[in-house]
Amino acid sequence: MFYIISLGPGDPDLITIKAIKALEKCDIIFVPVRSKILEWEGSVAYKILSRLEHNFQSKFQPIYTPMSYNPESWKDQVEQIASACITNKTVGFVTLGDAAVYSSAYYLLSIIKEKYNSIYENTEVIPGVTSISYASAKVKIPLCLGNSSLEIVPMHREDVKSTKVYMRLHKGDDVRSLKGEELYYFENLGMENEAYGEGTPGIIENYLTVIINFNEGQK
Repeated sequence: MFYIISLGPGDPDLITIKAIKALEKCDIIFVPVRSKILEWEGSVAYKILSRLEHNFQSKFQPIYTPMSYNPESWKDQVEQIASACITNKTVGFVTLGDAAVYSSAYYLLSIIKEKYNSIYENTEVIPGVTSISYASAKVKIPLCLGNSSLEIVPMHREDVKSTKVYMRLHKGDDVRSLKGEELYYFENLGMENEAYGEGTPGIIENYLTVIINFNEGQK
C-alpha cells in the first residue's frame, strides 16, 4: 500500500486523524528534502513530523524532491518508492498542506501511474488542511460566502489548464449541460452513502454535491 499523506500548513495539531493513522501503518515514510545530499536541514515536512508526540522517526527516509515537473528529475524518487512497495512494505510519502493544491506529490504519482500502475491502483491520497483555509481562519474572514466565488491564482501564471469547482448546488438543478474532458461529480463525501463518478449526475438529488472539472482548458 502506498499513501500520499498531507501534513497541513505547519502546525502539527492540524494534521488529520486519518493522516496519523496512515503514518502509523507505514513501514517507511519518505520525507521530502531540498538537499541533494539528503540532509534534514531545511525540510519543513521533517520539522512538522518531528513535533508530533508519536515516534515516527525510525521510519523516516529522506527523499530529494525537485520543484519542477520533469519526469527525468523524478526517476530516482519513483524507483525508490516502487522498490519499497514491491517488497510488500506499506509506504508513505508526506507533503505540505493538501496534496491536491500545488503539491509536487502529484508529479510523482503521475509517473507512478504510467510506470507502475499496480502501485497506483493501491495508492490512497490523504487530504489535509490548506494554507489558504488556515490563513482565512487566522483573520476570521471567509474565503467565499453566499454566492461569491474563490479564485486561486499563481503569481507567475502560465497558459496551462485550470480546474473549476461547482459548489452550492441545489436539489433539482439540471447540470447536464456541463461539459469537460475530466468532469467528475461527488455526493455525500466522507459519509456512508458517498458516491462519485465521471460526468455529471444529470439532475441534482443531493444538496451535498460537488462537481469538479479538472481540465477547464487553456486560460
